[in-house]
Parts: sequence; C-alpha cells; structure tokens
Amino acid sequence: MMRPIVERSTRNFWSIVFGAICFSGLLLERSEAADLSGERGPAGISDEPLIGVWGLPFTPGWTTRLGIMGFSLPAYEGAKNYLFWPLPSFEVDYNDRLYANINSAAYALFQNKWISVGPELTPFLGRQESYSDALRGTGNLPFDLKGGGFVGLHSPVGSLVVECSRSITTSVGATGSISFQSGYLFDPKRLILAVTPGVTWADKDYMQNNFGITPSRSVTSGYPAYAPSASFYNYFVYVAPTFIINTRHYVIPSFAYIRLFDQARQSPLVAGPGTPNQFAAQLSYEYQF
Repeated sequence: MMRPIVERSTRNFWSIVFGAICFSGLLLERSEAADLSGERGPAGISDEPLIGVWGLPFTPGWTTRLGIMGFSLPAYEGAKNYLFWPLPSFEVDYNDRLYANINSAAYALFQNKWISVGPELTPFLGRQESYSDALRGTGNLPFDLKGGGFVGLHSPVGSLVVECSRSITTSVGATGSISFQSGYLFDPKRLILAVTPGVTWADKDYMQNNFGITPSRSVTSGYPAYAPSASFYNYFVYVAPTFIINTRHYVIPSFAYIRLFDQARQSPLVAGPGTPNQFAAQLSYEYQF
C-alpha cells in the first residue's frame, strides 16, 4: 500500500483509478472502521481521527482531498535531464483500507493491526524518444497500468511492505519492492512526516525495456547492444511532510532520491549520457472536503 512518488501516474489513469475506487467501495463495510486502531489522535481536523495501522491519521468513512501539484521527474530511468508537469492532485481514503492518489490505488482485502494484504494498481508512464536526446533511436515505451498486490507487516514503529506488479496490456514487465514505511506525528495539528526507504527489483522484460539495447536498436541509436537480466536495480528513500494549514487546507512537498546500481547502472543509457543518481519531487496543495 505504498504512497510515494517513486511510481508516477498521469493521462488516462484518472478514469481507471476512479472506477477502481467506486468498485472497491461497494465491497467495504463501515463497521470495520472500529477494528483498525484502538487509539485516537488529532490530525488537524475537527473530529479527532483515528491513527491507522499504517501509522498515519485517518477519519472514519470517506476522506477526499483535491488540489493542484507540480511534478518533476527524470526523463527516463537514469537520465540527467528532467521533465516538469503541472497536474491535478487528489487523495481518497476510506477507513485506512482503500487509498488512491496520483501515484497508486490500493485496497486492503484483509487488514488488522498486524498485517494488510490486497491488490494494487500503479502506472508505468512510458518513455518517448522526444523526452531526451539520449533516447534517440532507442524507440518508445507505451503508457500502461501495472496490476499486482502488496503485503504489509505492521509494528508500532512502521510497516515492512512487499509489493509486486506487472504491466497489464503490454510486455513492459514486472517490478517489485521491499520498503519500510513509517509515519511521524511531530505536531499532529500542523506537521505529519512520512519516510520510506526501500529497494526495487525488476524482471528480465522490465530491465531489457528500460535499460537494455537490442541489436537492432544498437544500429539506430549508436549504443552497444546490452541485455540485462532480472535483478534488484535501485534503492530509494522517500520523504513526504504534510503541512496542515487549517482543517481544510494542506500543503504536501514530496521528495525521492533513487540510486541505480548493478546492471541498471551499467546500461549504456546510464553509464554514457546518464547518471545513477535520480531525484523526483512534487509540491501539492489540497483542499479537504
């Protein structure tokens, strides 16, 4: 049930996410809210929300926030140049079990104070040659949704989370991650901090599509042929403070540092024109309804 910006979404993801929210909402029972946490804690909104099993405040029932955001990310995995997109921003939460934002949509089919298990949708943004001069001759990768699942093991200090998903309509491939997600309530009425370190794995298809160079693409791009195999290929840390202006207004800056290693770092796209040091950032303003 990962909420960082390491995975990114845009374009027609909106209609699919909202469809998943509506469908999953029919499966939820409001009576389950009382089982998620035994303690109450303030989070800057008037009705004193619960602290959920993920360590962050939530209000029983539906919580919806809408706003606007600026989003900066590498032109491709391993790029030196960056893209910037202004986008709508949204977050939807139901009883700390159904969660969706621009980065992912997840629903805990089973959840108690020790474990959460369920399906997850995350986007693969694709890659266009026009994004960077370094990509000329390498071909484009299409946008797709990745379907998979997550398991979260909860503790008082945070949650150990294992996730895995694969592209649904294309052969882009599969990725997985192991992360530790923690939330800190420095001042629950003004400041909530989420911190997530982790490591990412990818299968052979994903590594080849994103870091490999086929013999035919070697001719058109000028890069040497390169055929990586399945492996862990990056580690990351994600930091997202939530600044609560008042009961309705939120400002959320998010930052991610990603370090490519092993076969990803050795890719001609990274070792030549790119860099193993990757950053992503977004700044959101959201209004809670």
